[in-house]
This record gives sequence, C-alpha cells and structure tokens, in this order.
Amino acid sequence: MTDFNDRVYSAAVEPRGMNIDAVRRQLHLSWSDYRGVRETFKYGHTDHSYWFMTGVQWAEVNQITYYQKDVESLEKDIEFFWNAKQVHMVQLGGAALDMADILVKKGYAQDDIMPLMAYSLSDEDLVFELGEGQKLAKVESEKELDSAALVLSQGFDFPVEIAQKGVRYGHGRTEVSRYILLDSGVPVSTALLSSQGKSVGCFEITTPPQFQKKGYGFSLVKSIFAERAKMGDELLLLQSSAAGEPLYRKAGFKVIDYTQGWSIHDPAHFEEA
Repeated sequence: MTDFNDRVYSAAVEPRGMNIDAVRRQLHLSWSDYRGVRETFKYGHTDHSYWFMTGVQWAEVNQITYYQKDVESLEKDIEFFWNAKQVHMVQLGGAALDMADILVKKGYAQDDIMPLMAYSLSDEDLVFELGEGQKLAKVESEKELDSAALVLSQGFDFPVEIAQKGVRYGHGRTEVSRYILLDSGVPVSTALLSSQGKSVGCFEITTPPQFQKKGYGFSLVKSIFAERAKMGDELLLLQSSAAGEPLYRKAGFKVIDYTQGWSIHDPAHFEEA
C-alpha cells in the first residue's frame, strides 16, 4: 500500500462501491472476460486469489495471484501448472507475501515488484487532443488486427505469430476494445481494454523500441482516457511492470497496491525438479 491510498479511494474507488479486494477482482475478471472466449484458456478465482493459463509458453501470460495467506490453495494451484509443464508467474501481495518461501524452495526466480494502479475518469479527460498527424483508432478490420499484432510483438519482443492469434481473442465482443495510436498513418502504440460494468481493465499496452521516447505511450493513454470518458466509463485499472510505472504515473494513474512476481521461464525446470 502507498500513502496515496486514502486519496485514491476517495477519488476513485469508494464512490464506485469497491474496496481493494473488489478492485483486484474487477481487473482479474476483465482479463478473464477477454481471454476466456477460447477453449484452451483456463482460469479460476476466489475472493483473494486468481489464476489463468493460456497455454502459451510465455510466463507473463500464465499467472497465479494471491493476496491472502493460503498455503494449501497456493500449493494446489502450483501443482496444476507444474503438471501441465506450463511456464508461469506467481504474484504475491498483502498477507500472501508470507508464502514467498514456498516459491524459493521450488526454484522460482524473483521478478519485478508490480504495482496495481487506478485512474478515475472525469469530464476533464474529454479536453485532451492528440498532436498533429496523430489518431486513435479502434481496431476493427483484419488489416488493423495484423497491424496491432506487429506493434504488440515488437513491443513485448515475442513472435508475431503468437501476437496475431492473441489479438483475435475477444475481438468483436462489445466489452473488448483494442486500440492503435497512429502517427501519419503509422501504427506506433497499442492497448487492449476489457470492461466490467463501468470499470475497465487495461492490458497489453506497449510501444515498440523504435517509437519510444517520443511521447506516444503518454498520448495513447491520455487519448484512451478521453475516449472512455465519452463512453461513460468511470474507472481504469491496470497492473503495471516496474518499467511502465513512470509513464502511468505521468498520465495520472495512482498506485493502490503492489505484488511481488516470481517466475519459471524455462519448461525444462519441471523436468529437472
């Protein structure tokens, strides 16, 4: 928790009738709504934990998250991933941090401390205007999906073939929106949003290395604020990487919680254990 919590709740969370657990669930459920349209996607959750398995051998898109200490349940979830030989990340927050020793003993490598961030939309967001030649486009056509996939693969440095499949999950559903920021017609940044009522989870926000340090990420986020404010949404939520946190702070997001990440990135680890 940060010293900003009280102000965040008064400005964003409490008026929406949500405590910190409800905020966590909103973000997790918006992700499962987006990813859960395909048969190979598996997920589950309780009031204080959540897991999802995509089947892709990339740890960041296969996660177990706990916020309360529950050793028996965590070990059961871990066993499920190990039996599937699925690389994955375990995120621990709050009282669940006491279970880190379980992961250390099983050979997990510590990753980033990841902030959960919130932004409360208002009419002030409607006045933002993009720079000359820039445009925010909602992805609709097959060509736009492929453009988003290219930006996604370059930004996160994974195969474009995986990205091309990924951008099509959830596409066409009313609660799912993928955006591309264009500069003079060139796709330079992208993001995926998935709605849970008036709350919106933000995922897969990225700008490829060749377009970074030019303000595109900031412009993407601020233009999304304007777009979602026009749509009547109230709260945007995201789980940031440590590297992405400065950008989101600059755009107006506030940290309301942190999780500690632990990962297994190599499938061979399950054979060696």
